Amino acid sequence: MANNEFYGALLSLVGDSILLPNLAVAEVVSAPIDEPPEGAPDWWVGQLTWNGKQVPVVSFEVLNGAELPTQRRRGRIAVLNSLGVHLESGQIAIQCEGYPHLVALNRSAMVPVDLLEKDQDAHVLARVRLANTVACVPDLVSIERAIMRVENAGAASA
Repeated sequence: MANNEFYGALLSLVGDSILLPNLAVAEVVSAPIDEPPEGAPDWWVGQLTWNGKQVPVVSFEVLNGAELPTQRRRGRIAVLNSLGVHLESGQIAIQCEGYPHLVALNRSAMVPVDLLEKDQDAHVLARVRLANTVACVPDLVSIERAIMRVENAGAASA
C-alpha cells in the first residue's frame, strides 16, 4: 500500500453507514447486552461485558438524531478503542449491522459530500462518498464525552 493510503472500517447501521480508522475497531461481537445505567438517554442502549469490563453500547443512529431502530437484521456490536477521553472501560461500542468492510482509503477514494440535514454537528465530523456508499465520519471523542457526561451525572446523583 502506498504511503498516502490507509485502511478504514465501513460499518453498516440501520439507514446509514459510518467510516472509522481500522485501528479504532478492537473487535466485532454478537453478544447480549445488559440494561443501560438508570436514567441513561435513548442513544445509550446498554452495557456489554467485554474482556471483563463493562463497555457502554451506543446507537449512533439515535445519537445522530434518528429514531431508535426497532429491529436489527444482523445485529453486531463493534467494540472501539477509546481515543483519548479515557473512559473507565477504555472502550465504547456501537451497534451495527453485520461485520465491517475493510476499505483501502486515499484522497481519490473519498469524496467529501454535504452533511445530511439530520446530522448532529457535535457528533459528525464529515460525510464522504466511497464508490456507491455515502458514509458518516463520527466524532468518537465527542461520543466519549457524551458518555462521560451521563456517567458523571449518574455519579453525582448517587
